Amino acid sequence: MNGDIRKALIIALAGVKETIDEAQKSLNRLDPYFFHYGDDDLGDSEKDLDYERYYGDLQQVFLSLCAMMEAYGFNTLLTDNKAKWEESNGGRNPEDIEPVPDYDCLHSHQLNLLVTYYYAVVALVGGASALKGKTQEDAVEEEAFRGLSRRLESLGHYTKKLGAEPKSEPELHKLARAWLSTEYVDYVDRPKISRPIKGFEPDFGLLDSHVAVELKFVDKEEELKVAFSGILEDANGYKPGQWKRFISLIYQTEAFTTRDIFQSELDRSGINDWRAIVVTGGGGRKVRVKKTPAKTRADAASTPKSK
Repeated sequence: MNGDIRKALIIALAGVKETIDEAQKSLNRLDPYFFHYGDDDLGDSEKDLDYERYYGDLQQVFLSLCAMMEAYGFNTLLTDNKAKWEESNGGRNPEDIEPVPDYDCLHSHQLNLLVTYYYAVVALVGGASALKGKTQEDAVEEEAFRGLSRRLESLGHYTKKLGAEPKSEPELHKLARAWLSTEYVDYVDRPKISRPIKGFEPDFGLLDSHVAVELKFVDKEEELKVAFSGILEDANGYKPGQWKRFISLIYQTEAFTTRDIFQSELDRSGINDWRAIVVTGGGGRKVRVKKTPAKTRADAASTPKSK
């Protein structure tokens, strides 16, 4: 395969990967119909719309793969892909989507199969990462980073399912640790990042994947500025070394901001190696009420009476 064809194929692969990510997001939107989060008002029309959106995204992945396979002569893969698609009725067979209770997520056999075909094409081209100067290890780490990001995006659903309402950053950290430490064997809590003057401690990380995560708990809109300033300071301390990828997870108790807005602020500040994840969930800081001590009898007796 000559260089020009390979470059064109790499571009096509990047486009297919985007459609796969969109299909995964659509699949995640079906969670409430399999896991009870207390949303009893989800109507049939909304449910049908969510399913059709998923099937449409799934078909887009299939058609993109078919077009690429046909254009570059991967005929065996193309024939097999079309046959499997027909067998699954375009992913519409009832048994295609299965809940995975232990991981609080859904598994689609057809989407998983399309992802397998995608990586088969990647392997045939010698690995798409090679053209970009990345090793196979980099590609594996990047996929782990994407997987963790998807899990963290569902943190709001997880807390809602548990009926948990964190009241502080430590409580949020405790919830995240209980959830993720059982899923990732390379999970480490508060890893230390040494620096000559000041050391830094992300809330947790995945050691083998070199991903560090910083949690921010936001209960008021003005706390966003404090969280953002903290991330700027962290970013200067967490320069790529042992930890190559970084995630800032903003847990807000109301919809104060969006991921796109927060990410754009990070990008404008030159923090290009950090990914922002914004989730909205229940909870809120405890309001401390200062109590006025009641007067004792002795106090009352010593108080001079007005004439």
